[in-house]
Amino acid sequence: IIGGVDQGIDWLHPDFIDANGSTRVLSYWDQSNSGPNPPAPYGYGQEWDSTSINNGTCTSTEEASAHGSGVAGIAAGNGLANGTNMGMAPDANLVIVESNFNSPNWTLTVADAVDYIFSVADELNMPAVVNLSLGTYTGSHDGNDPAAEMMETLLDEKGGRLVVCAAGNSGNQGKYHQQSTVA
Repeated sequence: IIGGVDQGIDWLHPDFIDANGSTRVLSYWDQSNSGPNPPAPYGYGQEWDSTSINNGTCTSTEEASAHGSGVAGIAAGNGLANGTNMGMAPDANLVIVESNFNSPNWTLTVADAVDYIFSVADELNMPAVVNLSLGTYTGSHDGNDPAAEMMETLLDEKGGRLVVCAAGNSGNQGKYHQQSTVA
């Protein structure tokens, strides 16, 4: 399982559909959309399964920037869109969480997303790699905040789990890590 926590995914993109025409997105949790099916035990957002995606009743899709789809393509695109560009794990299934970046407790919702992805993988008895190509300037950035500790606990619970994240993903904030001084 490749898990992605980002701005969502364009699940209609050919790189996320298998050769038989079925989605490779096993589950999609839209944390920014209230709906009749929030995943347990979290109690917020809207969860969609592969059946909802395949039959076209899933109404959540990436709309903001294609960042989530781009990152998912690098990780797990199968190359069916153009026949050449494949991700690192082109046969992997996907579990996607569309983050609500405006949530007042946003970092904890990211930890919930990681837990959710690992739970789906556990149900399928599969290992999972979760990609977090997102970030914030708030918080301790030392691994001791509640969200980081929760994710660390999830990693320590069992093998076959990995979380990777972006470093320096400052989006429209500019190159905060580069500085020059004028003498």
